[in-house]
Amino acid sequence: MKRNNIIIVALAFAVIAGCTSNKTVEATDGNNINNKAFAAGKNLHKNSCTKCHTTSVYTRKDRTVPNLESLKKRVQKCNVNTGASMNPQEIENISLFLNESYYKFTK
Repeated sequence: MKRNNIIIVALAFAVIAGCTSNKTVEATDGNNINNKAFAAGKNLHKNSCTKCHTTSVYTRKDRTVPNLESLKKRVQKCNVNTGASMNPQEIENISLFLNESYYKFTK
């Protein structure tokens, strides 16, 4: 019985460790995303992008972003126009967040 308890505890720790790692997971559209990059992009979006506009610009019918490359260019343009001084990785993280949350472009 004691050995079974040890195994159960070890399995519980393994599950917890797996849930908190920065691993890559498959998104609903079949693309792989990095949880850490997605969370960083979400945070950057919240603290930067929503100062100028709401998320409705991503879901409107007449949106002008047709693909993933254009999305990344648009994020970069916003970065320059607002003087946010984001580095290339931050641009990638925001683009990842926006794509997975709203646009759903294939990679």
